[in-house]
Amino acid sequence: MIQLRTPLATAMIVSVAVLAASCTPAPMDTTVEPGTQPSTTTITGPTSTFSTTTSTTTSQPTAQVPVVTDLADWSIVAGPDASLLAAWVSDSVFLAKMSTEVGEGYLVAPLGGEGVVRSVPPGWIVQQAAAVGDRVFVVMDDEIEQESKLIEVLPDGGEKALYEYSGSPMFASEIGVSGDSLYFTSLDDTDSICVRRLDLANASQAEDVVCGEPGQSMFWLSIDGPTVSVVTGSPDANGCAQVSVVGPAGNLDNVTGDACVFQGAAGDTTVVWTVPPVPDSQGGVDYFDVPVRGLVDGEPADLGRGAAGSVVVCDNVAYWLRPQTDGTEIRAWQPGDEISVIYRSPDEGPGKRYATSKPRCAPGGVYIQRAGGPNDTATEVLLAPPVDWTVQIPEPTVGQPDPDTYLATVSAQSILSTWASTKTPQELVALAEQACADLDAYEPAEDRYQYMMDPATEAEWIQRAGFSDATQLWFWRQAATLTMCPRYYQFTVGE
Repeated sequence: MIQLRTPLATAMIVSVAVLAASCTPAPMDTTVEPGTQPSTTTITGPTSTFSTTTSTTTSQPTAQVPVVTDLADWSIVAGPDASLLAAWVSDSVFLAKMSTEVGEGYLVAPLGGEGVVRSVPPGWIVQQAAAVGDRVFVVMDDEIEQESKLIEVLPDGGEKALYEYSGSPMFASEIGVSGDSLYFTSLDDTDSICVRRLDLANASQAEDVVCGEPGQSMFWLSIDGPTVSVVTGSPDANGCAQVSVVGPAGNLDNVTGDACVFQGAAGDTTVVWTVPPVPDSQGGVDYFDVPVRGLVDGEPADLGRGAAGSVVVCDNVAYWLRPQTDGTEIRAWQPGDEISVIYRSPDEGPGKRYATSKPRCAPGGVYIQRAGGPNDTATEVLLAPPVDWTVQIPEPTVGQPDPDTYLATVSAQSILSTWASTKTPQELVALAEQACADLDAYEPAEDRYQYMMDPATEAEWIQRAGFSDATQLWFWRQAATLTMCPRYYQFTVGE
Protein backbone atom coordinates (compact mmCIF):
# COMPACT_ATOMS: atom_id res chain seq x y z
CA MET A 1 0.00 0.00 0.00
CA ILE A 2 1.32 3.44 -0.91
CA GLN A 3 1.35 5.96 1.90
CA LEU A 4 1.31 9.60 0.80
CA ARG A 5 4.10 11.42 2.59
CA THR A 6 4.03 14.29 5.01
CA PRO A 7 5.08 17.63 3.43
CA LEU A 8 8.45 17.49 1.73
CA ALA A 9 11.20 19.80 2.84
CA THR A 10 11.48 20.97 -0.74
CA ALA A 11 8.84 20.53 -3.44
CA MET A 12 9.62 19.63 -6.99
CA ILE A 13 7.65 21.83 -9.36
CA VAL A 14 7.18 20.89 -12.99
CA SER A 15 4.47 21.64 -15.47
CA VAL A 16 1.28 19.77 -16.10
CA ALA A 17 2.03 18.72 -19.67
CA VAL A 18 -0.38 17.27 -22.16
CA LEU A 19 0.92 14.11 -23.85
CA ALA A 20 2.50 15.07 -27.16
CA ALA A 21 3.30 13.19 -30.33
CA SER A 22 6.24 15.50 -30.99
CA CYS A 23 8.22 13.81 -28.20
CA THR A 24 8.07 10.33 -29.76
CA PRO A 25 11.48 8.66 -30.05
CA ALA A 26 12.23 6.81 -33.28
CA PRO A 27 12.23 2.93 -33.21
CA MET A 28 15.36 1.23 -31.99
CA ASP A 29 17.23 -1.79 -33.37
CA THR A 30 17.31 -4.22 -30.43
CA THR A 31 19.42 -6.87 -32.17
CA VAL A 32 22.03 -8.33 -29.79
CA GLU A 33 25.23 -10.13 -30.75
CA PRO A 34 25.25 -13.85 -29.80
CA GLY A 35 26.94 -14.67 -26.53
CA THR A 36 26.50 -11.24 -24.95
CA GLN A 37 26.57 -11.34 -21.14
CA PRO A 38 24.54 -9.31 -18.66
CA SER A 39 26.39 -6.44 -17.04
CA THR A 40 26.12 -4.59 -13.74
CA THR A 41 25.93 -0.79 -13.86
CA THR A 42 26.51 1.49 -10.87
CA ILE A 43 24.42 4.64 -11.04
CA THR A 44 25.62 7.68 -9.15
CA GLY A 45 23.22 10.49 -8.40
CA PRO A 46 24.22 13.97 -7.23
CA THR A 47 24.35 12.89 -3.58
CA SER A 48 23.45 9.21 -3.61
CA THR A 49 24.59 5.95 -5.18
CA PHE A 50 22.70 2.78 -6.01
CA SER A 51 23.33 -0.19 -8.28
CA THR A 52 21.14 -2.04 -10.76
CA THR A 53 21.77 -5.12 -12.83
CA THR A 54 20.83 -4.65 -16.47
CA SER A 55 20.90 -7.02 -19.42
CA THR A 56 22.36 -6.36 -22.83
CA THR A 57 19.46 -8.25 -24.38
CA THR A 58 16.12 -6.62 -25.01
CA SER A 59 14.76 -5.90 -21.52
CA GLN A 60 11.49 -7.70 -20.94
CA PRO A 61 9.59 -7.57 -17.62
CA THR A 62 10.37 -10.45 -15.29
CA ALA A 63 7.30 -10.10 -13.07
CA GLN A 64 3.86 -8.48 -13.04
CA VAL A 65 3.05 -6.35 -10.01
CA PRO A 66 -0.50 -6.84 -8.62
CA VAL A 67 -2.96 -3.94 -8.47
CA VAL A 68 -5.14 -3.00 -5.47
CA THR A 69 -7.70 -0.23 -5.07
CA ASP A 70 -6.75 2.13 -2.26
CA LEU A 71 -8.47 5.40 -3.14
CA ALA A 72 -6.91 8.42 -1.46
CA ASP A 73 -8.70 11.44 -0.04
CA TRP A 74 -8.40 14.48 -2.32
CA SER A 75 -9.24 18.14 -1.83
CA ILE A 76 -10.06 20.71 -4.51
CA VAL A 77 -7.58 23.54 -3.98
CA ALA A 78 -8.32 25.69 -7.06
CA GLY A 79 -11.07 26.12 -9.62
CA PRO A 80 -13.25 25.44 -11.39
CA ASP A 81 -11.94 28.09 -13.76
CA ALA A 82 -12.22 28.24 -17.56
CA SER A 83 -9.00 30.24 -17.95
CA LEU A 84 -6.79 27.86 -15.97
CA LEU A 85 -4.42 26.14 -18.42
CA ALA A 86 -1.78 24.52 -16.18
CA ALA A 87 -0.83 24.60 -12.52
CA TRP A 88 2.14 24.05 -10.22
CA VAL A 89 2.01 23.64 -6.45
CA SER A 90 4.85 24.25 -3.98
CA ASP A 91 4.95 24.28 -0.19
CA SER A 92 3.95 27.95 -0.04
CA VAL A 93 2.87 29.16 -3.49
CA PHE A 94 0.25 28.16 -6.06
CA LEU A 95 1.20 28.97 -9.68
CA ALA A 96 -0.95 28.66 -12.78
CA LYS A 97 -0.77 29.39 -16.47
CA MET A 98 -3.78 31.50 -17.46
CA SER A 99 -5.58 32.74 -20.54
CA THR A 100 -6.16 36.51 -20.38
CA GLU A 101 -7.76 39.13 -22.61
CA VAL A 102 -4.37 40.07 -24.03
CA GLY A 103 -2.93 36.58 -24.46
CA GLU A 104 -1.17 34.42 -21.92
CA GLY A 105 -0.36 35.18 -18.33
CA TYR A 106 0.41 33.46 -15.06
CA LEU A 107 -1.17 33.45 -11.62
CA VAL A 108 0.84 33.71 -8.40
CA ALA A 109 -1.06 33.06 -5.18
CA PRO A 110 -0.11 32.24 -1.58
CA LEU A 111 -1.67 29.00 -0.39
CA GLY A 112 -5.11 29.89 0.86
CA GLY A 113 -4.87 33.44 -0.48
CA GLU A 114 -5.99 35.50 -3.44
CA GLY A 115 -3.99 35.25 -6.64
CA VAL A 116 -2.64 37.95 -8.91
CA VAL A 117 -2.53 37.40 -12.68
CA ARG A 118 0.41 38.88 -14.57
CA SER A 119 0.43 39.08 -18.37
CA VAL A 120 3.41 38.10 -20.49
CA PRO A 121 4.53 40.14 -23.52
CA PRO A 122 2.54 39.63 -26.75
CA GLY A 123 3.74 36.57 -28.63
CA TRP A 124 5.30 34.98 -25.54
CA ILE A 125 3.98 31.82 -23.90
CA VAL A 126 4.61 30.37 -20.45
CA GLN A 127 6.32 26.97 -20.70
CA GLN A 128 6.91 25.98 -17.10
CA ALA A 129 7.17 27.45 -13.62
CA ALA A 130 8.68 26.53 -10.27
CA ALA A 131 8.78 27.88 -6.73
CA VAL A 132 10.91 27.39 -3.65
CA GLY A 133 9.73 29.15 -0.51
CA ASP A 134 8.21 32.41 -1.68
CA ARG A 135 10.48 32.69 -4.73
CA VAL A 136 8.80 32.14 -8.09
CA PHE A 137 10.54 31.22 -11.36
CA VAL A 138 9.00 31.13 -14.83
CA VAL A 139 10.28 29.92 -18.22
CA MET A 140 8.69 31.60 -21.23
CA ASP A 141 9.26 31.43 -24.98
CA ASP A 142 8.72 33.76 -27.92
CA GLU A 143 7.95 31.34 -30.74
CA ILE A 144 8.07 34.07 -33.40
CA GLU A 145 11.57 35.32 -32.55
CA GLN A 146 12.65 31.89 -31.26
CA GLU A 147 13.83 33.26 -27.93
CA SER A 148 13.49 31.91 -24.40
CA LYS A 149 14.11 33.34 -20.96
CA LEU A 150 14.12 32.21 -17.36
CA ILE A 151 12.91 34.88 -14.96
CA GLU A 152 12.38 35.30 -11.24
CA VAL A 153 9.12 37.03 -10.35
CA LEU A 154 9.88 39.67 -7.73
CA PRO A 155 7.56 40.41 -4.79
CA ASP A 156 6.62 43.81 -6.24
CA GLY A 157 5.51 42.18 -9.50
CA GLY A 158 8.68 42.99 -11.40
CA GLU A 159 10.88 40.46 -13.15
CA LYS A 160 14.55 39.61 -12.93
CA ALA A 161 16.03 37.89 -15.98
CA LEU A 162 18.21 34.97 -14.88
CA TYR A 163 18.98 33.39 -18.24
CA GLU A 164 18.16 34.21 -21.88
CA TYR A 165 18.96 32.41 -25.10
CA SER A 166 17.88 31.96 -28.70
CA GLY A 167 17.36 28.48 -30.05
CA SER A 168 15.41 25.98 -32.06
CA PRO A 169 11.63 26.43 -32.16
CA MET A 170 11.36 22.66 -31.51
CA PHE A 171 12.99 23.00 -28.08
CA ALA A 172 11.14 23.90 -24.88
CA SER A 173 13.06 24.45 -21.66
CA GLU A 174 12.18 22.40 -18.59
CA ILE A 175 12.70 23.45 -14.99
CA GLY A 176 12.80 21.97 -11.49
CA VAL A 177 14.00 22.72 -7.97
CA SER A 178 16.14 20.60 -5.64
CA GLY A 179 17.15 22.12 -2.33
CA ASP A 180 18.92 25.42 -3.05
CA SER A 181 19.43 24.59 -6.73
CA LEU A 182 17.27 25.46 -9.71
CA TYR A 183 17.82 23.10 -12.67
CA PHE A 184 16.72 23.84 -16.22
CA THR A 185 17.44 22.70 -19.77
CA SER A 186 18.57 24.92 -22.62
CA LEU A 187 20.61 24.83 -25.84
CA ASP A 188 24.30 25.67 -26.13
CA ASP A 189 26.04 27.29 -29.12
CA THR A 190 26.06 23.99 -31.02
CA ASP A 191 22.33 23.38 -30.38
CA SER A 192 23.20 20.58 -27.96
CA ILE A 193 20.79 20.25 -25.03
CA CYS A 194 22.31 21.03 -21.62
CA VAL A 195 21.12 20.66 -18.05
CA ARG A 196 22.11 23.85 -16.23
CA ARG A 197 22.05 24.76 -12.57
CA LEU A 198 21.48 28.03 -10.73
CA ASP A 199 22.53 28.40 -7.10
CA LEU A 200 19.48 30.10 -5.60
CA ALA A 201 21.61 31.72 -2.92
CA ASN A 202 23.67 33.42 -5.64
CA ALA A 203 21.64 33.26 -8.85
CA SER A 204 24.00 35.45 -10.86
CA GLN A 205 25.31 32.86 -13.29
CA ALA A 206 24.17 29.43 -14.46
CA GLU A 207 26.63 26.56 -14.65
CA ASP A 208 26.47 23.61 -17.03
CA VAL A 209 25.89 20.33 -15.22
CA VAL A 210 25.92 18.15 -18.32
CA CYS A 211 25.49 18.67 -22.08
CA GLY A 212 24.47 16.05 -24.60
CA GLU A 213 26.23 15.24 -27.81
CA PRO A 214 25.14 17.21 -30.89
CA GLY A 215 21.84 15.75 -32.02
CA GLN A 216 21.30 13.80 -28.79
CA SER A 217 17.83 14.18 -27.31
CA MET A 218 17.54 15.11 -23.63
CA PHE A 219 14.03 15.76 -22.36
CA TRP A 220 11.65 15.06 -19.47
CA LEU A 221 13.80 16.67 -16.77
CA SER A 222 12.78 15.14 -13.43
CA ILE A 223 13.92 16.02 -9.93
CA ASP A 224 13.08 14.02 -6.82
CA GLY A 225 15.03 15.10 -3.76
CA PRO A 226 18.71 14.94 -4.69
CA THR A 227 18.15 12.84 -7.82
CA VAL A 228 18.13 14.64 -11.18
CA SER A 229 17.18 12.55 -14.21
CA VAL A 230 16.46 13.08 -17.89
CA VAL A 231 15.36 10.91 -20.78
CA THR A 232 18.17 10.63 -23.33
CA GLY A 233 18.51 9.13 -26.79
CA SER A 234 21.47 8.80 -29.14
CA PRO A 235 21.32 10.53 -32.54
CA ASP A 236 21.98 7.20 -34.32
CA ALA A 237 19.47 5.21 -32.22
CA ASN A 238 16.42 3.81 -33.91
CA GLY A 239 13.91 4.50 -31.41
CA CYS A 240 14.40 3.81 -27.80
CA ALA A 241 15.54 6.34 -25.25
CA GLN A 242 16.85 5.71 -21.71
CA VAL A 243 16.29 7.20 -18.28
CA SER A 244 19.63 8.68 -17.22
CA VAL A 245 20.62 10.06 -13.84
CA VAL A 246 22.81 13.16 -13.85
CA GLY A 247 25.99 12.31 -11.95
CA PRO A 248 28.11 14.67 -9.85
CA ALA A 249 30.93 14.65 -12.41
CA GLY A 250 28.69 15.88 -15.21
CA ASN A 251 28.02 12.39 -16.51
CA LEU A 252 24.79 10.71 -17.58
CA ASP A 253 24.29 7.22 -16.12
CA ASN A 254 21.74 5.02 -17.84
CA VAL A 255 19.51 3.42 -15.18
CA THR A 256 17.16 1.54 -17.51
CA GLY A 257 19.75 -0.53 -19.39
CA ASP A 258 18.49 -1.81 -22.73
CA ALA A 259 14.83 -1.18 -21.95
CA CYS A 260 12.97 0.75 -24.64
CA VAL A 261 11.88 4.03 -23.01
CA PHE A 262 9.49 6.72 -24.23
CA GLN A 263 9.50 8.78 -21.03
CA GLY A 264 10.48 8.06 -17.45
CA ALA A 265 11.81 9.36 -14.15
CA ALA A 266 14.08 8.26 -11.33
CA GLY A 267 14.23 8.83 -7.61
CA ASP A 268 16.80 7.63 -5.08
CA THR A 269 15.33 4.10 -5.05
CA THR A 270 12.61 4.17 -7.72
CA VAL A 271 12.92 4.05 -11.52
CA VAL A 272 9.82 3.95 -13.72
CA TRP A 273 9.09 4.51 -17.41
CA THR A 274 6.54 4.17 -20.21
CA VAL A 275 7.26 2.20 -23.38
CA PRO A 276 6.92 3.91 -26.80
CA PRO A 277 3.51 3.38 -28.41
CA VAL A 278 3.47 1.05 -31.40
CA PRO A 279 2.00 2.44 -34.66
CA ASP A 280 -0.99 0.61 -36.07
CA SER A 281 -1.35 -0.52 -39.68
CA GLN A 282 -2.25 3.03 -40.76
CA GLY A 283 0.61 4.68 -38.88
CA GLY A 284 -1.52 6.01 -36.03
CA VAL A 285 -0.50 5.59 -32.40
CA ASP A 286 -2.45 5.37 -29.15
CA TYR A 287 -0.65 7.43 -26.50
CA PHE A 288 -3.24 6.57 -23.85
CA ASP A 289 -2.53 2.84 -23.61
CA VAL A 290 1.13 1.77 -23.43
CA PRO A 291 3.10 -0.54 -21.11
CA VAL A 292 4.45 0.92 -17.85
CA ARG A 293 7.65 -0.57 -16.42
CA GLY A 294 9.66 -0.17 -13.20
CA LEU A 295 12.83 -1.63 -11.71
CA VAL A 296 12.53 -4.27 -8.99
CA ASP A 297 15.87 -5.56 -7.72
CA GLY A 298 17.50 -4.23 -10.86
CA GLU A 299 15.14 -6.03 -13.25
CA PRO A 300 12.22 -4.53 -15.22
CA ALA A 301 8.80 -5.34 -13.79
CA ASP A 302 5.42 -5.10 -15.52
CA LEU A 303 3.37 -2.31 -13.95
CA GLY A 304 0.44 -2.70 -16.30
CA ARG A 305 -0.68 0.01 -18.73
CA GLY A 306 -0.83 3.76 -18.68
CA ALA A 307 -0.62 6.93 -20.76
CA ALA A 308 2.67 7.56 -22.51
CA GLY A 309 4.67 10.35 -20.92
CA SER A 310 2.62 10.40 -17.72
CA VAL A 311 4.95 8.88 -15.10
CA VAL A 312 6.48 10.95 -12.30
CA VAL A 313 8.48 10.08 -9.18
CA CYS A 314 7.69 12.04 -6.01
CA ASP A 315 9.50 11.19 -2.78
CA ASN A 316 10.43 7.82 -4.34
CA VAL A 317 6.80 6.98 -5.16
CA ALA A 318 5.91 6.57 -8.85
CA TYR A 319 2.59 7.89 -10.15
CA TRP A 320 1.01 7.64 -13.58
CA LEU A 321 -2.22 8.16 -15.50
CA ARG A 322 -4.30 5.12 -16.53
CA PRO A 323 -7.19 6.10 -18.85
CA GLN A 324 -10.04 3.55 -18.89
CA THR A 325 -13.57 3.49 -20.20
CA ASP A 326 -15.10 3.24 -16.72
CA GLY A 327 -13.06 6.07 -15.18
CA THR A 328 -9.56 7.45 -15.53
CA GLU A 329 -7.23 6.31 -12.75
CA ILE A 330 -4.11 7.63 -11.05
CA ARG A 331 -1.91 4.76 -9.94
CA ALA A 332 0.95 4.77 -7.42
CA TRP A 333 3.80 2.33 -6.81
CA GLN A 334 7.18 1.94 -5.18
CA PRO A 335 9.51 -1.09 -5.31
CA GLY A 336 8.37 -3.84 -2.97
CA ASP A 337 4.73 -2.68 -2.87
CA GLU A 338 1.59 -3.43 -4.83
CA ILE A 339 0.27 -0.90 -7.33
CA SER A 340 -2.38 1.27 -5.68
CA VAL A 341 -5.26 2.91 -7.54
CA ILE A 342 -5.40 6.17 -5.57
CA TYR A 343 -7.86 8.07 -7.81
CA ARG A 344 -10.68 7.15 -10.17
CA SER A 345 -12.58 9.90 -11.96
CA PRO A 346 -16.27 10.01 -10.95
CA ASP A 347 -17.59 9.57 -14.48
CA GLU A 348 -21.26 8.96 -15.15
CA GLY A 349 -21.15 7.35 -18.58
CA PRO A 350 -20.75 8.71 -22.13
CA GLY A 351 -20.99 12.48 -22.32
CA LYS A 352 -20.38 12.81 -18.59
CA ARG A 353 -16.71 11.89 -18.29
CA TYR A 354 -13.84 13.88 -16.83
CA ALA A 355 -10.67 14.77 -18.69
CA THR A 356 -7.84 14.16 -16.20
CA SER A 357 -4.26 15.40 -16.43
CA LYS A 358 -1.12 13.45 -15.71
CA PRO A 359 -0.08 13.56 -12.03
CA ARG A 360 2.54 15.98 -10.70
CA CYS A 361 4.45 16.25 -7.45
CA ALA A 362 3.14 18.36 -4.58
CA PRO A 363 4.45 18.79 -1.04
CA GLY A 364 3.91 15.43 0.60
CA GLY A 365 1.99 13.88 -2.26
CA VAL A 366 0.59 14.52 -5.70
CA TYR A 367 -1.86 16.74 -7.59
CA ILE A 368 -3.90 16.51 -10.78
CA GLN A 369 -6.14 18.69 -12.91
CA ARG A 370 -9.52 17.61 -14.23
CA ALA A 371 -12.39 19.12 -16.21
CA GLY A 372 -15.73 18.00 -17.63
CA GLY A 373 -17.88 15.45 -15.84
CA PRO A 374 -21.67 15.49 -15.46
CA ASN A 375 -21.79 19.28 -15.10
CA ASP A 376 -19.12 20.09 -17.72
CA THR A 377 -16.99 21.63 -14.98
CA ALA A 378 -14.10 23.93 -15.92
CA THR A 379 -10.56 23.07 -14.84
CA GLU A 380 -10.01 22.37 -11.16
CA VAL A 381 -6.93 21.27 -9.23
CA LEU A 382 -7.08 18.35 -6.79
CA LEU A 383 -4.42 17.51 -4.23
CA ALA A 384 -3.75 14.38 -2.14
CA PRO A 385 -3.41 14.06 0.74
CA PRO A 386 -6.07 16.73 1.34
CA VAL A 387 -5.15 20.15 2.70
CA ASP A 388 -7.11 22.86 4.48
CA TRP A 389 -6.48 25.67 2.01
CA THR A 390 -7.87 26.84 -1.33
CA VAL A 391 -6.69 29.49 -3.77
CA GLN A 392 -8.87 32.38 -4.91
CA ILE A 393 -8.60 32.90 -8.68
CA PRO A 394 -9.54 36.28 -10.18
CA GLU A 395 -12.42 36.50 -12.63
CA PRO A 396 -11.41 34.48 -15.71
CA THR A 397 -10.74 36.12 -19.05
CA VAL A 398 -10.51 34.45 -22.44
CA GLY A 399 -8.16 35.56 -25.18
CA GLN A 400 -9.68 36.74 -28.46
CA PRO A 401 -8.62 35.57 -31.94
CA ASP A 402 -5.52 37.37 -33.20
CA PRO A 403 -5.08 36.61 -36.93
CA ASP A 404 -2.05 38.91 -37.31
CA THR A 405 -0.06 37.14 -34.60
CA TYR A 406 -1.18 33.77 -36.00
CA LEU A 407 0.09 34.63 -39.50
CA ALA A 408 3.37 35.96 -38.12
CA THR A 409 3.85 32.80 -36.05
CA VAL A 410 3.32 30.27 -38.84
CA SER A 411 5.47 32.31 -41.23
CA ALA A 412 8.34 32.63 -38.76
CA GLN A 413 8.56 29.03 -37.59
CA SER A 414 11.08 27.15 -39.70
CA ILE A 415 9.05 23.94 -39.57
CA LEU A 416 5.94 25.75 -40.89
CA SER A 417 7.30 28.53 -43.11
CA THR A 418 7.60 26.44 -46.30
CA TRP A 419 4.08 25.05 -45.83
CA ALA A 420 2.68 28.51 -45.06
CA SER A 421 4.25 30.02 -48.19
CA THR A 422 2.02 27.81 -50.38
CA LYS A 423 -1.17 29.43 -49.05
CA THR A 424 -2.66 32.90 -48.96
CA PRO A 425 -3.17 34.67 -45.62
CA GLN A 426 -6.92 34.19 -46.05
CA GLU A 427 -6.47 30.44 -46.53
CA LEU A 428 -4.22 30.18 -43.47
CA VAL A 429 -6.69 32.04 -41.26
CA ALA A 430 -9.60 29.98 -42.61
CA LEU A 431 -7.82 26.74 -41.66
CA ALA A 432 -7.28 27.95 -38.09
CA GLU A 433 -10.88 29.15 -37.78
CA GLN A 434 -12.13 25.78 -39.02
CA ALA A 435 -9.96 23.88 -36.52
CA CYS A 436 -11.33 25.98 -33.66
CA ALA A 437 -14.91 25.58 -34.92
CA ASP A 438 -14.49 21.79 -35.17
CA LEU A 439 -13.46 21.63 -31.53
CA ASP A 440 -16.33 23.90 -30.47
CA ALA A 441 -18.81 21.67 -32.29
CA TYR A 442 -17.53 18.33 -31.00
CA GLU A 443 -19.61 16.76 -28.26
CA PRO A 444 -19.25 15.70 -25.53
CA ALA A 445 -16.98 18.57 -24.55
CA GLU A 446 -14.80 16.47 -22.23
CA ASP A 447 -13.78 14.29 -25.20
CA ARG A 448 -12.51 17.15 -27.38
CA TYR A 449 -8.87 16.48 -26.54
CA GLN A 450 -9.22 12.78 -27.42
CA TYR A 451 -10.97 13.82 -30.65
CA MET A 452 -8.15 16.17 -31.59
CA MET A 453 -5.48 13.53 -30.86
CA ASP A 454 -7.35 10.71 -32.61
CA PRO A 455 -5.26 9.29 -35.51
CA ALA A 456 -8.26 9.62 -37.84
CA THR A 457 -8.59 13.33 -37.01
CA GLU A 458 -4.87 13.87 -37.51
CA ALA A 459 -4.94 12.07 -40.86
CA GLU A 460 -7.91 14.19 -41.97
CA TRP A 461 -6.13 17.44 -41.09
CA ILE A 462 -2.84 16.41 -42.69
CA GLN A 463 -4.74 15.84 -45.93
CA ARG A 464 -7.01 18.88 -45.57
CA ALA A 465 -4.22 21.37 -44.87
CA GLY A 466 -1.50 19.74 -46.96
CA PHE A 467 0.98 19.11 -44.16
CA SER A 468 3.99 16.96 -44.95
CA ASP A 469 3.69 14.96 -41.72
CA ALA A 470 2.27 14.87 -38.19
CA THR A 471 5.11 17.05 -36.85
CA GLN A 472 4.03 19.97 -39.03
CA LEU A 473 0.46 19.43 -37.91
CA TRP A 474 1.53 19.50 -34.26
CA PHE A 475 3.37 22.81 -34.51
CA TRP A 476 0.57 24.37 -36.54
CA ARG A 477 -1.95 23.34 -33.90
CA GLN A 478 0.09 25.09 -31.24
CA ALA A 479 0.22 28.29 -33.26
CA ALA A 480 -3.43 28.13 -34.29
CA THR A 481 -4.88 27.46 -30.84
CA LEU A 482 -2.61 29.94 -29.05
CA THR A 483 -3.58 32.83 -31.32
CA MET A 484 -7.05 31.92 -32.62
CA CYS A 485 -8.75 29.91 -29.83
CA PRO A 486 -6.64 30.04 -26.63
CA ARG A 487 -9.28 28.02 -24.77
CA TYR A 488 -7.87 24.92 -26.51
CA TYR A 489 -4.19 25.78 -26.35
CA GLN A 490 -3.66 23.59 -23.26
CA PHE A 491 -4.49 20.60 -25.48
CA THR A 492 -1.33 21.10 -27.50
CA VAL A 493 1.44 22.01 -25.03
CA GLY A 494 3.92 20.15 -22.99
CA GLU A 495 4.70 20.21 -19.86
